[in-house]
Amino acid sequence: MSDAVYMAPPMSRANIEAGTMAMRRLLGLTEPFLDVARLLEYALGGIAPGFEFEVLDADIMGVRHGQMDPGKRTVALRLDVYEGLIANRGRDRFTACHEIGHAVLHGGRLNRLAPGLKPAPYRDPEWQANTFAGALLMPAHMMADVGSIADAAEEFGVTEDAAEVRARVLKLEIS
Repeated sequence: MSDAVYMAPPMSRANIEAGTMAMRRLLGLTEPFLDVARLLEYALGGIAPGFEFEVLDADIMGVRHGQMDPGKRTVALRLDVYEGLIANRGRDRFTACHEIGHAVLHGGRLNRLAPGLKPAPYRDPEWQANTFAGALLMPAHMMADVGSIADAAEEFGVTEDAAEVRARVLKLEIS
């Protein structure tokens, strides 16, 4: 998104988790490692109707790694982030899923807040998109079976930091 602050419809972690599991089932995604590039390139319009995926140069994106544009109905990644996604870099995979989360969860249903205001976490579109990305990339039932944070990072193709946050959110005793 932009530097503006937005508020989304209220959504619980449980609802976001359930939605990502339903999406995985619908798409027949049973393996721990999610082919995020394929999801963006071939399934985005099915999971976020009307949305298309694009790759934009750094001169257009600036410092933004990705963005969801509800007006143009696009999800965009900066070229170097897309290249990282193709190379299976964990951070870039998470960024792509975060932007997919914006499209799936928010589409065009965000309200801009007045400067200085901040939404409650359950109405924060950034929190919601991060929660979506973590749940989509590291489903709870699969995370429960990993032996360590390093194993989770490798199995799910995420950074160790992302795996550690997900384990903490799920209250899993892995290190």
